[in-house]
Amino acid sequence: MLIDWTKQYLERERDPLDHLDRLEYDFRYFFYHVAWQSCCEGVVFHPSRGFDLLSEYAVMFLNNEIFRLAVSIPPRNSKSMIFSMAMPFFQWMQKPQSKFLYSSHGLKVL
Repeated sequence: MLIDWTKQYLERERDPLDHLDRLEYDFRYFFYHVAWQSCCEGVVFHPSRGFDLLSEYAVMFLNNEIFRLAVSIPPRNSKSMIFSMAMPFFQWMQKPQSKFLYSSHGLKVL
């Protein structure tokens, strides 16, 4: 189920404990407040339906609802940031024993 972006995702919770709890279960909130802020400091984040869909697929993959996923969209749509950076960290927060395997066709990754 796709969730429309609202100001609630872009604003931090007032209570620090609510903020920490939400980081553990809400991938979109985690992505904006941890992954995006860490890697793209100073760059304005513009949420979109495409980002929402990719986030939903990432969560479905982590919950074993889908087992194979190929993403083919133009560059600069947050594919690498979602699937290579944010998704493993989000999963490790919930299940520290999780393992990920990455491969690339070239020597330079990301």
